Amino acid sequence: MYQVFPSSLTGLLEFTLTYFYAQFNASTLTVVQVQINIGAPDWAVIPDQFAINNTNFSVQVMNPFSSVSRSTTFYISGDFIVGTVKAPPRDN
Repeated sequence: MYQVFPSSLTGLLEFTLTYFYAQFNASTLTVVQVQINIGAPDWAVIPDQFAINNTNFSVQVMNPFSSVSRSTTFYISGDFIVGTVKAPPRDN
């Protein structure tokens, strides 16, 4: 089965690494924290009516190599714009 996706999905799977952070403890030679943020381009879900801008996916892992004290936090954020909206021009 073959499906053609709507043109509004063009570029949806384009991601950019926007932030990387790693914290080390020099006295114990351990990784204390790792954080990665990934951004996506603005997306006109329904052209001129509904858009999602400034999309960001963030993953933070505290004590990534310690199964006893490891914790993971996920954030997904973005701006939902409803009404008359225009997607910004894409950089080529």
